[in-house]
Amino acid sequence: MTHADMTVATPQAGGFSFDLLGPFLARWGDDIVRIGSTKQRSVLVQLLLGANRVIPAETLIDGLWGESPPTHARATLQVHVAALRRALSRPSAPDLILTEPPGYMVSLANGSLDAQRFRDLHDQARAASRTGNASLAAALLRQALAQWRGPAIADLLNEPFAPPIAARLEEERLDALDARIDADLALGMGAEIIGELQELTAHHPLRERSRAQLVVALYRCGRQADALATIADARTVLRDELGLDPGPELQRLEKDVLAQSDALLWKPKTRRAATTSRISGLQGRLELIVDESRNVIVTTSCTIGRDDDNDVVIDDASVSRRHARVRPTLAGYLIVDDHSTNGTIVNGNATDQAILQVGDIITIGRCSLRVRTIQEPDPRIMTNVLSQYVPESVARRLVGRGLDTGLPDPGGSVTFLFTDVVGSTRAWDAWPDRMSQAMRQHDSLIEEVIERNGGALVRPRGEGDSRFGVFVRPDDGAKAAIEVQRRCDDEDWPTPEPIRVRMALHVGEAELREGDYYGSPVNRCARIRSLAAAGQVLLSAAMAESVRDNLPEGAELRDQGLRQLKDLTEPERIFELSDLTRRK
Repeated sequence: MTHADMTVATPQAGGFSFDLLGPFLARWGDDIVRIGSTKQRSVLVQLLLGANRVIPAETLIDGLWGESPPTHARATLQVHVAALRRALSRPSAPDLILTEPPGYMVSLANGSLDAQRFRDLHDQARAASRTGNASLAAALLRQALAQWRGPAIADLLNEPFAPPIAARLEEERLDALDARIDADLALGMGAEIIGELQELTAHHPLRERSRAQLVVALYRCGRQADALATIADARTVLRDELGLDPGPELQRLEKDVLAQSDALLWKPKTRRAATTSRISGLQGRLELIVDESRNVIVTTSCTIGRDDDNDVVIDDASVSRRHARVRPTLAGYLIVDDHSTNGTIVNGNATDQAILQVGDIITIGRCSLRVRTIQEPDPRIMTNVLSQYVPESVARRLVGRGLDTGLPDPGGSVTFLFTDVVGSTRAWDAWPDRMSQAMRQHDSLIEEVIERNGGALVRPRGEGDSRFGVFVRPDDGAKAAIEVQRRCDDEDWPTPEPIRVRMALHVGEAELREGDYYGSPVNRCARIRSLAAAGQVLLSAAMAESVRDNLPEGAELRDQGLRQLKDLTEPERIFELSDLTRRK
């Protein structure tokens, strides 16, 4: 799983969508649908929680009235269902509530229920965590938690069916929050999450997992006494409330803190050198030696797993049925873990994907696979393939330079950089001759920096003095943005006031058509740029997570909070890429 896989089904445009993670809300497109009575909303919520499954009438009656149903409960239920059908009737839409003995069923499109989106994102995060991709897991969990608007079905908690369901959903939320904090800790965070953890443990004093996370965060910040005090407080609360001592994890942490163990400190992962292999042509042939006894030739792609229909079959119960795939990409042959149970190991490191090099050892279960040879075809093949994803002129430049890249998938995500000169209209009006010279310097500077960092200038984007660059690696886009900032600061501009550039970075998949990119990621990047001030670089959440582990030297990320982007439905958590070495 990569950041390009950070997707979840969303409500269909013009269709119904329903929100349960907060006060109940129904929408038809962008319009709120009013559902009459509390009982009617209760019927609909019960059906939504079992969407696309038949819910017996008796179950609905129990949920509406508990142990004290009215005399004509079934007839009253039918009245509520009829009222719901009228409220949810639309000429262009099929019936939402179907009568299916022995009860009713809501026919719901994928992505139309916030609770299901939350669970889908949480499941994707679990898969990312299993492969050691904490950065992706953290991003997915933030998306999952963003589905919540408050306590689940908060306006229906007095209904008999609601309390146990709300409690179950809240437990799922807390589990996702714990997992997100685990991912943040795996990424080296400490001080940034202490306040959140203190609030969490205050509200849920019996949750030992949150206490343990707080201990680790405090210890990493040099607050050993506070870490021990947290454990002591947990011991007091658990004994007073439950008559129990802290569990094994808190006991182990107490010993580690007292011993000042390095095991609690963050150790950054070393990036594999394979992620910077050179593009000199689409790889043409790869040879794998399986358990030093048989060889497999890969020219297009191959699958590895326990099932007999895999190209490489491994007879090992610990190996998943479809465990991993090897396929050619623009950067070389890529091995991808297929959300396996026990993970894929390359040269001793668990990985969700890695570009393979000669001599690499792949371990899957008890099986060992060694990369023996890789052959490369003519670089012209590379140009032809790369031209499917970037303009041909860009492809020729990238291949001609032998671009260093970690591009994982030619059909995957691309990093977009949008720039714009702030105040250029006023400057053109005041100093037209000087601005003409200044903009020649600006254009040359932007193009030089983009290309030196492995990207390409697609073409001017939008009105005025904006520019649009594309990169195959998010890291390169971030480095280019920081360099543009520094170069603009150092440039000797001919205008009385220096040229100030604002920038935005976003990563996503877009459509290439007639030498230009189109699609939602491009529009989102442009909207993010409109939020930036002069000299500022703003990043989307996906971009921030992509570069968090490998920021340009002297740079840091600063969370700017959730922002609504003009004309776009989904808000975006914005981050500023701040250069700490830059003079303000």
